[in-house]
Amino acid sequence: TPKYDFSLLQSGDDKQSPGINYRFAQKYRENGVDYRTLTKVYGLRFVVSITGKGGQFNIVNLFLAIGSGIGFMVIAGIVCDAILMYVHRSRETYRRGKFSICEVDNDGMRAQILEHSHA
Repeated sequence: TPKYDFSLLQSGDDKQSPGINYRFAQKYRENGVDYRTLTKVYGLRFVVSITGKGGQFNIVNLFLAIGSGIGFMVIAGIVCDAILMYVHRSRETYRRGKFSICEVDNDGMRAQILEHSHA
């Protein structure tokens, strides 16, 4: 887990102004003329240091994540199918498109798909 650390960077000397107080210049050229914009910055400065331990690649964790993702996709398909078959208002149309009714001869060698009305 990462460790967060906060500290005061100011020395505490009363002669200094509190917070941060410095200037920086931005130099640029426009139409062959050099310009400089001097900006004075003052206020509070927050420096947050975060330390932690980096992990290494693990093939077992990779395959575990891939397997979990595939499992979630299968479960999502089952849940969506159940909603469409039993809850949705067009469930009869979905059932007719999902299933085909077949008639098989006694010897089991020939099968004929029966067409039904889509009314």
